[in-house]
This record gives sequence, C-alpha cells and structure tokens, in this order.
Amino acid sequence: MSEDSKLEIVVATKDSLPVRSETGSGLVARGLRAAKLRAELDAILAAWTVNRIATVTTADLGRAFKLHYPVYADVPDRDLGLALQSKYPGFYDHIPDGPDIDSHPDLGVPQDYKEAVRWYKLAADQGHASAQYNLGLMYATGQGVPQDYKEALRWYKLAADQGHASAQYNLGLMYDNGDGVPKDAVQAVSWYRKAADQGDADAQHNLGFSYATGQGVPQDYKEALRWFRLAAEQGDADAQHNLGLMYATGQGVPQDYKEALRWYKLAADQGHASAQHNLGFSYATGQGVPQDYKEALRWFRLAAEQGDADAQHNLG
Repeated sequence: MSEDSKLEIVVATKDSLPVRSETGSGLVARGLRAAKLRAELDAILAAWTVNRIATVTTADLGRAFKLHYPVYADVPDRDLGLALQSKYPGFYDHIPDGPDIDSHPDLGVPQDYKEAVRWYKLAADQGHASAQYNLGLMYATGQGVPQDYKEALRWYKLAADQGHASAQYNLGLMYDNGDGVPKDAVQAVSWYRKAADQGDADAQHNLGFSYATGQGVPQDYKEALRWFRLAAEQGDADAQHNLGLMYATGQGVPQDYKEALRWYKLAADQGHASAQHNLGFSYATGQGVPQDYKEALRWFRLAAEQGDADAQHNLG
C-alpha cells in the first residue's frame, strides 16, 4: 500500500446500531461481529500487557481484524493495523511497531498484571473464550487480582462451555483438587474428557490416571493405557512414564520390558525423575536391556539429584 493511499476502515460498533431496525438480522449480525472483533483486540492487548517483552505488533492488530472482516484479506497486515491505529488513536496508540521491536529487543514493557486483567475483563465480558480462560487463570494464581478460586471457576466455566480445551482441563483440575468447589471426581473426569477429546495432552494424562486408579470412573487399565498413549505421543513426560510402568507391570497390556524401557527413556530424557529411576532399575536388573551397572548408576544419580528417594536409596 502506498503512502498516498488511505485505507478506510468501516466498522459498525455496538453503540452505533439502532435499538430497533426494520432490516433486523443483518444489522445485529454485523454488530455482533464488531463486538467479537473488539473482544479479540482486547484479548491481544491483554496478552501484550502481561508479557515483559512487547510481542503484539501493529501487524497483529491487522491479522486479528481480518479474522472477522475477510474483505480486507489482501491488505498487508501492518497496513491494516496502522489504519486501525489511526481510526482509534486513544485505544491503540501504545501498540508497538513490529520493526522497532525486532530491531530493539530490549524495548520491553513492565509486566503489569492489573492492566492485563483490565483488558481480559473487557474481552471476557464480550464472550471471548480465551480472555475468559486467561481471566480465570489470573484469579486462580492471584496475578493482578486477589486470589479467588470461585471467581476463577466462574470464568473457566464460561470459557469451557464455549469449548475452550484449556479451560475445560483447568475446571477438571479444580474439581479434582477441591479448589473453589467441593471435590468431585466424577465432575473432574467429565471436564477432563471434554478437553481430552480435543487433544489436550494434560487432560488425556489425567483421564488416563483416573481410569488407572478408578477415580470418578470404574477402574479400567485398557482405557487408562489408551489415554496415556495419546498424551505420551504428544510428548507428555508423565504419560510416557506411566505408559512405561503399565508395560513393565502388564496392566492393560501384555508385559513388555522393552516397550517399558522405550517409554521410560523418552520421559527420562525430559528430566522426569521417576522415569530416570525406573530406567536405572531396568539397567540394574537387565529388564528389557542388557544388564549395565554403570548405566544404571548414571540414571539413578540423575534421579537422585532431583530428590527421588528410591534413587537415593539405590545409590546408597
């Protein structure tokens, strides 16, 4: 886009729409779309505010705008962002310019959780699921607001009901731990399953753990194995360790020390202390691998340095 040309941004804001209109649905739909856009940009500003290094750029604004106004798809992101900044100077002036941030990485902004909460709240009140989730996270951790599990639960629920997988997982965790709500393993499993079905590895692991231990569901090792595997294949170290343990003990699957060793190794390489200990034990006993005391010692030491009591005992 040349400097001579100007991009005219036409947005029907919620305030500009008539209360009643004979054209009806078209105007309402456009107003709702504009509200979603505003929520999207509010959430972007919140994400920018919560990070020490300013990562939201003028181009990010343009990209967010295109999500709701695809008619501008061919306009360069940064040009569209600049046009937005020009139209709403009081709201967007503090968004940094991409090239300046790239060339001056030390141009960070102070971490400001209270300001982030303000932006998240603006977006969350307009139904933005990610903002609702992040606002719940702020209340759960006490960042920018006094810690309040009940308020965290409320915002997680709003996001979870919109299908936000991380909110569904965190909601399950709150029911599991009894944070802001009475402990309820059945409810925890219900929310874990919703997130797990969307591919959330943490939820898949916890759902597997629920089946393995019979918490909130009848104990079912095969089902536990299935969910552990899905999470393990995504690189979840806890799931990799637990999958290894199930192969080593033959729970839900024929006993297979070599397969157990493979999963222990994947978790151990990520620094998982229990997996490091079990890998050491495999080398010490020759289960699934030729017996090798030096290799056993190496893995026991790595686990012991992380405070694993069994590994410390084996070294003693």
